[in-house]
Amino acid sequence: MKEGKLRRLIAGCGRGIGVGTAPGRDRESHGKLAAPKHPARRRAHVLAATALAAGLVMGALPAIACSLVYIVDTKSDGTPDGSVPKFVVRTMDLPPNPPSPAEDAKLLFFPRNLAKDSSQSILPKFPETIYGSNGVPLAIQNPLTWTSKYSSVGMVSYNTTLSDGVNEMGLAGHLLVLDVSSDLPSTGLNQKTLGQNAWLSWVLDNFSSVQQVVTALAGGSGPRLVLAHLKAPDGEDFGRKVHLSVEDPTGDMAIFETVGGQMQVYQRNRTRNFYPIMTNDPPYRIMLQDLPSYAGFGGTQVVPGDVQEGLPRFLRLATYLAQLEPMSATPGFTYQDVVARAISLIRVTQVPFLNRYFPLEVTWLGSRTNWLTAIDVNSTAPKYYFISSTGLNLAYLDFSDPKLNPNRPFPLWVDPNRADLVGNVSGQLRKWSP
Repeated sequence: MKEGKLRRLIAGCGRGIGVGTAPGRDRESHGKLAAPKHPARRRAHVLAATALAAGLVMGALPAIACSLVYIVDTKSDGTPDGSVPKFVVRTMDLPPNPPSPAEDAKLLFFPRNLAKDSSQSILPKFPETIYGSNGVPLAIQNPLTWTSKYSSVGMVSYNTTLSDGVNEMGLAGHLLVLDVSSDLPSTGLNQKTLGQNAWLSWVLDNFSSVQQVVTALAGGSGPRLVLAHLKAPDGEDFGRKVHLSVEDPTGDMAIFETVGGQMQVYQRNRTRNFYPIMTNDPPYRIMLQDLPSYAGFGGTQVVPGDVQEGLPRFLRLATYLAQLEPMSATPGFTYQDVVARAISLIRVTQVPFLNRYFPLEVTWLGSRTNWLTAIDVNSTAPKYYFISSTGLNLAYLDFSDPKLNPNRPFPLWVDPNRADLVGNVSGQLRKWSP
């Protein structure tokens, strides 16, 4: 694909609420989703091939295969069924190590009133370097600083980034790779700058609902987002770009993508044909455009079965989500049934362990699931379930546990890959120190 054609494709990818667009006009701007001019499969391969070619020039970047879905049972009138807990589930899929940098995931509890600086690791007093898109240490001008309003729990990746989590108000959030992401241009001399590495941490620290996040990011008054490369614990640069999903106890959800220099926002109740699913490239708008081409969504193409590309995983989750049995059809269902159903759905996108000794060009195209999470999104006492692919057991943290005191003076942490973790692991948390 020629560079100019690729730029035109990327520039036209995002059409959400957008920066400064009146909310009432969003539904009109979508209109009827047109069928793609080219088969979805071909588009996905073109984007993947282009990304790989770029990686060979700038330094090979492995494929990432993370997936996410928000499960909200509804009543006959389409409103959320309050008798069934709402769950958002996701996988973290990364290339096997070696040759890729080790994620070195950590599960942390962050209390209120922690000082944060977007130019540094979100781990307090951790001497980790954040890198800019040019591969040199990121020197953020006017870095955004804040003090956390809410406590939260979540996974920290590469010792720099909160990649998944939920706060005490039940607002959940997640960062997944989107390689066509771009910086947002500055809108003023006094605008603060936020590295993508701190994006989710800033959201969970400051907001209690999806609508609050949409208002802060879609109105043009939010911070300027810039891409940030992560220097992994083993010293390698792991430069990936991300998009953000947030969900709250009302059933609302929004997806945020910075494409073509603009913030694109897709909110559940303001986007035509919204699907509560997020994977990786291509951008969300193209995912929605491609769905009508496939069986079960108005088309005839068979849903592809591979797991490395974002589009097949998006399609598979949409297919199984549409067929998911509502809890109301299960007499006497239990909370355990709800948790099990949520985890069973996300497992259709998990990636098995790959042979790390395959030839380099094969390994760079592969990922495996490091961990998955299932978050009970409620405003009373959110629960954060997780399963490490090497730890094997289902474990969780519960905000109703006294150990998660939101006014604790320091963060707590535990290694999520420990094989002995099972059930409520708040007793395994210990004081964070670098």
